[in-house]
Amino acid sequence: MGKSDIINTNKSSSLLVLSLHVNNAKISDLWNLDSLGIKEDSAKRTKTETQELALEHFRETVSRDSTGRYKVNLPWLDGHPPLHDNKELSQKRLKHTVKSLKSKNRLNEYQEVFNQWENEGIIEQINPDKVNPEGLGIHYLPHRAVFKDNSTTKVRPVFDGSAKTRNSVSINECIEKGPNLIEMIPAILNRFRWGKIGVISDIKQAFLQIALNESDRDVLRFMWWKDGDPQNIVTYRHCRVVFGISCSPFLLAAVLNHVLDQVEEPLRSLSVKLKDSLYVDNSVARVDSVSELEHFRTETQRILKAAKFDLRGKIIFSLR
Repeated sequence: MGKSDIINTNKSSSLLVLSLHVNNAKISDLWNLDSLGIKEDSAKRTKTETQELALEHFRETVSRDSTGRYKVNLPWLDGHPPLHDNKELSQKRLKHTVKSLKSKNRLNEYQEVFNQWENEGIIEQINPDKVNPEGLGIHYLPHRAVFKDNSTTKVRPVFDGSAKTRNSVSINECIEKGPNLIEMIPAILNRFRWGKIGVISDIKQAFLQIALNESDRDVLRFMWWKDGDPQNIVTYRHCRVVFGISCSPFLLAAVLNHVLDQVEEPLRSLSVKLKDSLYVDNSVARVDSVSELEHFRTETQRILKAAKFDLRGKIIFSLR
């Protein structure tokens, strides 16, 4: 994290009439109607029960490779509708994305992100006709560019896990989202108030540090026109957790909790402090002295680095 200085710091009502037209109905709703009365008990589970099953599935399938990186599976919903390949929609969206990048003269920057990801093993080029027999088939994700010129990464791809055609479902409709982490913010901020020194940190590219098992990669494919040439189509698939898939925050939190729950004495209390301060890929922690600050920063970095996470300190300030 480097050396940091401490600094002070009218009612209305309306009638809603609903009519269902089969041609415009959600395919997931039609699937539910079609299976009415014959669904398994899994379809009747409460949200809490489904989330607990997702956690149980995570605990049973999470693993670690030889480098220390964690590998996970997507938490598929039991009895979800068939997932179509989404290829035609992705091709149409890609055409628009490339056109937009060319008009902004940002095509090379966008392509460089994919080049870097491929070099780092975050994505991999594949034969579009080859299918993993152990997977759930093929699904393509559309993507678009998001620009943040005040960031170290000026342009980044964002993948749309909710994309679907009229007669299909999205991948996000087939996956358990996991707990709602937003509910954790008040508790985190309340604990934050009681320390003398505040420490705000983040994990660099946190989602991209978690590997996906081979069986789930073919449903996270995407296409790219190399050099903006529609005749030079490259097919990639994600090897890491994708930001844009609804379960990604859950998988990140589950992995981080798994890492920190395994920390033993004498660093157990420190790992609990870090765990209680985490919100997605950010940490909002507090300590009571400069010496505790240095110990907290050094050891939390070391613990997460062993799991391939880079915890970076951003702001340190006095709370009193």
